[in-house]
Amino acid sequence: MTEIIDIRRTIQSIITSIRLDIVDGRRDLPLSLNDRAGIGERVERVRVMLLNATRVRLLGEDDKFALVESVEDLISVLGSFDLLRERFRFRSSGPGENRGVPDDVLLRGDIEQALTLALHMVRSVNTYDAVDGADLFSSAHGNLITKTEASRRLNSIVPEDVVSPVRFDFVDRRLVVVHSPAVADQRDQSSVASARAALIEQGERVLESLRISNCDKRLFEVFEKLHEKLAHAEDVVQLGVLNISCEHMAGSFKEELPTAVESLVRAHSSSISLYVAHFPEWRTFSEKALLLDLSSDDIEDVKAAALKISDQFERNAENIDEEVPRTIRYLASLIDDPLKVTKRTGSALITSLENLLAKLFSVAAEFLGDTVKKTSEALSTWTARIVVAFVVSTALAAGAELTPVFSKFQTTAWVQKAMEVLNKVELKVE
Repeated sequence: MTEIIDIRRTIQSIITSIRLDIVDGRRDLPLSLNDRAGIGERVERVRVMLLNATRVRLLGEDDKFALVESVEDLISVLGSFDLLRERFRFRSSGPGENRGVPDDVLLRGDIEQALTLALHMVRSVNTYDAVDGADLFSSAHGNLITKTEASRRLNSIVPEDVVSPVRFDFVDRRLVVVHSPAVADQRDQSSVASARAALIEQGERVLESLRISNCDKRLFEVFEKLHEKLAHAEDVVQLGVLNISCEHMAGSFKEELPTAVESLVRAHSSSISLYVAHFPEWRTFSEKALLLDLSSDDIEDVKAAALKISDQFERNAENIDEEVPRTIRYLASLIDDPLKVTKRTGSALITSLENLLAKLFSVAAEFLGDTVKKTSEALSTWTARIVVAFVVSTALAAGAELTPVFSKFQTTAWVQKAMEVLNKVELKVE
């Protein structure tokens, strides 16, 4: 008998490889978007189950039965589309992930043989008494909740608003980045408008000085991005975080800059710090960031999860706008050294990812409760099963990556509770 920790990566590599090659990659196969979403949702359910079991390194008997049922369900649905004889390329992302995988599976990629092997591996796993009297995911075979009940629970769990540098929403059936206008306190609006005009003028001088100084390209690019964000008068939290990044990068290249240019750059960053302080949204973000107790390991885990989510999103251009993974990657890139990252820079990535999950789970709750307003024929189409499966599977996939680290923080602990609810809903994509 084996332990769940020993076989999780191998099974995950098998099912992920099949999804990448068959569901995402093979456009020549006669599969509708609905079909692909149904297969993808089943793959994600198996993956999340494996991740949950591995996290506590225990597998209850009921949990094992549920996992076996889920793998069998995946085999069944692939068989219904006559895909079991198709070939896939086994992808191993780490050492030991091909443990116990025969050469003919590694070389030929026989789907039926690979999934039969995965099923055998699950059946051979040791089981234990359920942890704290509750199975990790026994909901998959007899403890299900209705969609209406799931919707009610999610609505009570998911926060309505998360102040973050980046916000997300669904527009015309796609997940997109939403840009918010920068709104200062009423009494400051006139002075803020004047300050922004002066900062734009000053920023142009900074860019010209950096260009002439022949500074490092990275320094010029980050100040150029800062200037663009300021000129658009939007996303003030993102502007503040970008400014912090500019300050740190300018400090790193201080010795390479002429004294006059270095002074101009420093003065510009200080002025923007004073500017963003006039916005309630920035003050709220900064106050909450100070409460986060982040370790360098936490930062590394969040960054790694963000990059994995970006990879997944880039493969789904049909449902996710390219700006979404690009923006997540950019926020992750601001964390170049987890040991030196500031609380506000670390919080920028964490809160943006929390905002992403909040949007996914809240939309899932709307679909499950059938509360989406059908204001047009296009929106009515959007409420089809294909999009329900996409939203739920995307929420499960992103949540699975972030739950291990998000469960450490009080402000993001809701994610694990939302995952537990969504895993208890039976979704049949027909």
